Amino acid sequence: MSLMVAILMRLAGLVGVNLSPFAAGALFAGVIPLLAGGGAVAAGASLQRRLQLADAKCEAAQVTE
Repeated sequence: MSLMVAILMRLAGLVGVNLSPFAAGALFAGVIPLLAGGGAVAAGASLQRRLQLADAKCEAAQVTE
């Protein structure tokens, strides 16, 4: 994590923002749950689409029999 904080501080410095190590660590720690939550939402949406498609195929197969 200390490497990520150092990288974040360096990137902020390139755009002219001075971050303390505490602020950079807090920012990094706040981004991790956002990324995990976004990934979970995307996975849930993908699963929902696949289940709906499978359900539609099952219903279509029953109608044609």
